[in-house]
Amino acid sequence: MARKKITEELKSKIIELYKQGLSSVEIAHQVNVSANSVCKIIKENKIERNVATKGEIRALKRYAVQLLGADEKVLDEIIKELDKRRVIQYRLSLMRLKPFIEELKNASAKN
Repeated sequence: MARKKITEELKSKIIELYKQGLSSVEIAHQVNVSANSVCKIIKENKIERNVATKGEIRALKRYAVQLLGADEKVLDEIIKELDKRRVIQYRLSLMRLKPFIEELKNASAKN
């Protein structure tokens, strides 16, 4: 199978999608190139990677506990679920985390 030629237009689209918060894997599927190619383009253009560090995740957990009154055990379950869904590979925002917190709170309240 021949490799797809990555034009300047395609590079611009990849950068735009990445800045919108899509992961390199999501972009790769959308534009039909490899995730490695997407990462290479992001790196070549000196764009800050959207990868959450363990420290950022811990800080986000503390913030969610304080702001939302979430249980730390519930947050650990959320993080496990996000990791399964491969969400942790890119920066987590409270807006992304809040629906999972509510979902798990509701599920634990039913039990």
